[in-house]
Amino acid sequence: MTIYGLSQTTGIERTLEVDAIPAGVRLHSRDDESYRDIDKIVVAPEPLLAALIDRPTERTTIPSVSAAGEASKLLDMTVRGNEVMLWVRTETGNGWDIAVGFDDFQDALEEVSAAG
Repeated sequence: MTIYGLSQTTGIERTLEVDAIPAGVRLHSRDDESYRDIDKIVVAPEPLLAALIDRPTERTTIPSVSAAGEASKLLDMTVRGNEVMLWVRTETGNGWDIAVGFDDFQDALEEVSAAG
């Protein structure tokens, strides 16, 4: 499922693809202005759904499910009102961010959970 959002640091419109894969939930962001793939992260669905239900107002960190030889990544998540802010970063700090609607993100997670 595709969700439209904005980068909180740059203000650039981005899309977020939310897909179920055997390893978990894949979040893949794209920059619509340059059509550039930003990056992907795969996380276990349980902690992601738990964090969404808890609606954390402070950053909650969820580690990635990484394949052998792949750099580990972290997903930071905050919920403010009807907005979910996501930051994906490596342990060295490089990464991307996107803010999406709470209902859209919840619908996407329910859709991939039902498919998985």
